[in-house]
Amino acid sequence: MDTILISSKQLPSIFLGKDTTICEKDKLVLNVSSVADNYLWQDGSTASTFTVNMHGTYYCKVSNSCGYVSDTIVINDKKCECLLWVPSGFTPNGDGKNDLFKSYSSCSPEFFEMIVYNKWGQPVFQTNGLSHGWNGTCKNLPQQPGAYVYRIRIKQSTNSPLEERVGAITLIR
Repeated sequence: MDTILISSKQLPSIFLGKDTTICEKDKLVLNVSSVADNYLWQDGSTASTFTVNMHGTYYCKVSNSCGYVSDTIVINDKKCECLLWVPSGFTPNGDGKNDLFKSYSSCSPEFFEMIVYNKWGQPVFQTNGLSHGWNGTCKNLPQQPGAYVYRIRIKQSTNSPLEERVGAITLIR
């Protein structure tokens, strides 16, 4: 009498996903969902994941003692719009809440300019940085409560057009 243990092993499987599109500056992690002995990506790397940050064709070959399989995915890029949010009012009273008037963007634009004007059309604040905001003063003098007009010029990337947005802001004291 003799005993033999037989185990079976299957060929690994791989699916990198459907061809897809990512925005500029975004990243996508491709993950091989099956367990394999070896992984080989188009650039020669051997991890089970691969981070994509630009368009192109990506593939991975996985193998074990039964053989190998591979999959390919095409990543397209598109110019995604940066979202710009501008508040309608602010309260520069020194309480640490809503003390500055500034806009917020979902990306870092290549060019940004914001000018705030009083009711006579005189500029009371100007900045070229998203992180800089107006504290409700002009030449270190507190400005009167009321409506002010802002003009924002923004260029999202080298190849995008210069956009201009105009709106009103309410200074509340």
